[in-house]
Amino acid sequence: MKVNAPKGEDLQAGGDSLRTPGTYHFLVTNLLSGQSVNGKPIDGFTADCKVLGGIADDKSDQKNKSLALAFFAPNLSKDTAEQAAKTDRLNSAFFIATNCLKPSDLGKDDLEIDELVANGQQFVAKMAHKQKKEVDSSGIERWVDDNSVPVRIAFTDVFHIDDPAVAKIPKNADAIALIEPKHRHPAIWFDFKKPKHEQGKSKVNDIEDVLADVY
Repeated sequence: MKVNAPKGEDLQAGGDSLRTPGTYHFLVTNLLSGQSVNGKPIDGFTADCKVLGGIADDKSDQKNKSLALAFFAPNLSKDTAEQAAKTDRLNSAFFIATNCLKPSDLGKDDLEIDELVANGQQFVAKMAHKQKKEVDSSGIERWVDDNSVPVRIAFTDVFHIDDPAVAKIPKNADAIALIEPKHRHPAIWFDFKKPKHEQGKSKVNDIEDVLADVY
């Protein structure tokens, strides 16, 4: 009998999960509102995602790997102001990337978001290892990569599929062709990320140019 032996990491529990850092093109395959990765109730939601394209840091093929991303509302009774702001930034970046928020919504408080809109959406995100504290034989503490768990979004590095910031990331053209035109955006749509004096100067302003781009 002949077999194609998988990598050692793929023999771990959840071997199909994404464990390699990189910048990937994802599809949200399911969204669980009010549930954690383990199905427990949370003030937030979980997005089940599949890798469609992108590039791994080690150049390995990660296509079709899966990943469950949990997003939480800020816990105002426990989080510091800095932690709450960081959570808001990550959540908003994901909502923009998955068409749950528009640039005109940014800067507003107490917005009602329908996170279920994200189900079936495509986005790009930079993924990195979680860090854990380790103490060496000399008693010196240091932060190292935690390879025992799937990767997670690096900082707030999650982007809409049309964001010029990820224009050079390899994407799955067949999958992109299935996105509804109303969910595609020209470069000028992303000017909210620029300083005020640079807004409105994007080269591509026509949505037809975006839809004609085959990536």
